[in-house]
Amino acid sequence: MTINILWLLVITIIGLVVFFKNRFMVIVLVGLICFSFGILRYESSLVVANKQTVWFYNETALTTRAVIVAQPDVRIDHVKLTVESVGKMTGKILLKTNLYPEYQYGDLLEINCRLKTPEAFDGFAYDRFLAKDGIYSVCYYPEITLLAHGFGDFLLEKIFLFKRQLQQSISANLPEPHASFLAALLLGTRQGLPEELLDRFSLTGTIHIISISGLHITILSTLAIRFLLAIYISRRKAFSVVTIVLIGYLILIGFPSAALRAGVMGWLALLALHSGRVNQSANTIIFAATVMLLINPKILRDDVGFQLSCAAMLGLIYFSAVIERRLKKIPKQFGVRESVAMTLSAQMTTAPLVMAHFGNFSFVAPVVNILITPVLPAVMIGGFAGLGVSGVVPTLTTYAYWPVLFLLQYVIGVVNFFGELFFAGFRL
Repeated sequence: MTINILWLLVITIIGLVVFFKNRFMVIVLVGLICFSFGILRYESSLVVANKQTVWFYNETALTTRAVIVAQPDVRIDHVKLTVESVGKMTGKILLKTNLYPEYQYGDLLEINCRLKTPEAFDGFAYDRFLAKDGIYSVCYYPEITLLAHGFGDFLLEKIFLFKRQLQQSISANLPEPHASFLAALLLGTRQGLPEELLDRFSLTGTIHIISISGLHITILSTLAIRFLLAIYISRRKAFSVVTIVLIGYLILIGFPSAALRAGVMGWLALLALHSGRVNQSANTIIFAATVMLLINPKILRDDVGFQLSCAAMLGLIYFSAVIERRLKKIPKQFGVRESVAMTLSAQMTTAPLVMAHFGNFSFVAPVVNILITPVLPAVMIGGFAGLGVSGVVPTLTTYAYWPVLFLLQYVIGVVNFFGELFFAGFRL
């Protein structure tokens, strides 16, 4: 296939020389050149198994040493560990194991298991989903021996330790599912959230509030800017403060690749909304997406979050202002009207993708977002205030979380109420 693409590239360049005065042909031929380079870049990202890669031994029993290279993904009844083999073999393995004993980022393990090749299920291309992160082997409930600690990046180890402490503070002082919801909102972790509640978030079109997405970051950043403007901080200073806070937030959650992409997209959309230069801003977002694809071309097809972020950001830029002008009955104070307009504009452009990937369409999404989006900044402020008090005056921690508990109950109550309605939405 590479040879065919190279021939297409040569012919296209020749055509560009011949038709350089025909603007339409130039646009078409330049598009073909970009398409050809895209195919070549994608092919270059494909890997081939050999005896030095762990996935060469898929479907066989294997004993190897590996280091945990990502924060453990803790679920209700199991935990997923992303490990990277060390020694003669290289490559990542996704382990599914029991909740206990606990393992942490940077632990050196000896693993004895039967490697398997990831497979698609229920229409979900699980193999491609993992491949975009360089994972081609999975192992279920292996024999694990902990050999040592401290084999990860020192800074990331400290960040993940701090994040665990914050999560423990939330879990110790709030009931479920409120604690898991606040942890998802603040720290980007979904562990402990019941599947039934997740389904209702999805059915009501509010799943974005518990996902680290470009839309999530843009809405919260805009509301933060509106709040700073309301207390008479200049627009430039407010934008700078929010940018610094955004960087700090990405550091707090450990710079996962998906969140980093979402942060870049969200910041660019925020810049676009506050600069007012629609066309230039759209080009900037397209350029940023292109750079991300050059780094990892697999995310175009296999990272739904990337697709949704791009669609949401373009929706914000092109439709947010138009929708906001039609929402005159919604109060403008503290950016409430603007945040609702952003949510609705993003849902317009992401709805086709959501239906295509998940088979969901929500009829109640506009109403539910209008009801809960304005209170999200208060929830986050209350959550961080509770965390702050727990670190300074631990004896007052329980009382410090009371205000945010009522706000969390309101949001969850709204989602549950509308999610239970028979006309809330449908699944294809």
